[in-house]
Amino acid sequence: MCEVMQKYEKIAAEDAAKKERIEAIQNMIELGLSEEKILTKYTREDYEEAQKRN
Repeated sequence: MCEVMQKYEKIAAEDAAKKERIEAIQNMIELGLSEEKILTKYTREDYEEAQKRN
């Protein structure tokens, strides 16, 4: 059971981190930061996901 909980915690932490990245990128887009600048710190996948949700 402990392994199951550890796996769940890892997945939950990864999901939370991705959500935070997407929200950060959305804020950058709203503030007018260029795609080029955003992609120096974040992946294209995260950038595209943020655009879809924006």
